[in-house]
Amino acid sequence: MTSDIVRGDELIERIFTDGDDGQTSNDLLKEMFDGYPVEKLIPLLRSDDDEIAKAGAFIAEELAAKAAPLMSDLTRLLGHRNRSVRYDILNAVLLATTPNDGEVIAQALTLIHDPERIVRSNALDFLVCADREQLVAGLPHVADRNIAAGLGWLLDAEESPSDDGYVEIESRIDDNDRLVRWFAAVAATRISRRKLDPLNPDSLNLGPLNHAAESSDEELQEFAARQQRALPEELERLQRRLQRARNRKQ
Repeated sequence: MTSDIVRGDELIERIFTDGDDGQTSNDLLKEMFDGYPVEKLIPLLRSDDDEIAKAGAFIAEELAAKAAPLMSDLTRLLGHRNRSVRYDILNAVLLATTPNDGEVIAQALTLIHDPERIVRSNALDFLVCADREQLVAGLPHVADRNIAAGLGWLLDAEESPSDDGYVEIESRIDDNDRLVRWFAAVAATRISRRKLDPLNPDSLNLGPLNHAAESSDEELQEFAARQQRALPEELERLQRRLQRARNRKQ
């Protein structure tokens, strides 16, 4: 363990003195997976140098659930001035939070209003990928009433999905309010993901997303196109997993 700690300290010092060339942060990440304390990342996360903070944010994202001890710093960095930091920290929060972190999840959801399009896009992906338990935990802490309304509707819509529900989703995709449209497209994606059945290729329902792809809202079009690609890939992944399970039983 002593040699591991020394190696990790050297890598952190190298980032502070020479910057991060990509390989250094990857080496530091490996050290942390091998036992170097994740708390040693805090000086990078608290650095006033954007490039150093970006290295810390990248490592925090890659640590996934192991980044949980860094939660207070992750929360602060959701408001960082650098968009790359906000982007990576949003992913880190998605992977590291539990239903006990409702306030952090709520703050992450506010990035749906981020001034940078790439961060707003990632906030939509956060809504798609978060566990229902995470979103339920975040809802009481959402201060923005429009986001709270959208999230509350989303949770209700996916709780009892039906064909009528898809009709409502498509209707909301045409709404004049941007947030209403976006939450509707997220609902379509989450419900479709939940209904994927590797034994039934027809379980793939891209109808509402196809409708979203025709929207005049460019960001909604971009989101829908991304999910149109991702859902068939997810179904294929489930089918491969099922086939491997069958092969093991033979």
